[in-house]
Amino acid sequence: MKQSDSHGEFVIRARCLVEYNGEESDVIVPDGIRMIGTTAFNRCQGLTSVILPESVKVIKYEAFDMCTELKYVKLPKRMESIEDRAFDTCARLTEIELPEGITEIGVETFARCKNLKFVKIPRSVNLIKEGAFLCCESLERVEFNNKELVLENEAFGGCSALKEVVYPEGGIKSAASDAFEGTLWEKLVKEKTEKIREEREMNGRCVWCGGTFTFFMKKCKNCGLSKNY
Repeated sequence: MKQSDSHGEFVIRARCLVEYNGEESDVIVPDGIRMIGTTAFNRCQGLTSVILPESVKVIKYEAFDMCTELKYVKLPKRMESIEDRAFDTCARLTEIELPEGITEIGVETFARCKNLKFVKIPRSVNLIKEGAFLCCESLERVEFNNKELVLENEAFGGCSALKEVVYPEGGIKSAASDAFEGTLWEKLVKEKTEKIREEREMNGRCVWCGGTFTFFMKKCKNCGLSKNY
């Protein structure tokens, strides 16, 4: 893999890589860069792989947006921020190892990465913003590791192949009602919920918590749900 000329193909200002003007398909960003600037690699459609040095802490808005041939990105082991739409429509990206240190995944950061198959969300992440993984059609498995995690609207919306979501013990803090809209996971959860509801109803149990009703009770003594649900 050839490292591009840091004085010719990279435009660098105050440790920020402002723009890449090269034509290499495989790029190694020079050490010492702290920030990948807004749209720095935007629409570099011949780009297939990028290795970022450990010095990089921030990837700005749309930094790699529309890099449609990008298959591989090596991120530093620890980062501070990956901003909105940073990797939007990197359609050939098959995997991404997210580093510890980032606290949120921005709006549509990995949206339309149609070949992404698996994502492990670091423990440091406590917020996945709206549409962060929108329409990642090949995504099959997601792993969460933070109990304080919040999922915003359509965080994984349109990920039609998503069938496995791994939660930390005790679950996560909250998820928008449409966080998994249009996914196989959403369908499986609804089917399982409906099955449990039917089984509880047949056995005279509360459909919400599984508690029992006595002959004279009008409400479940566990959760208070009316018997005439």
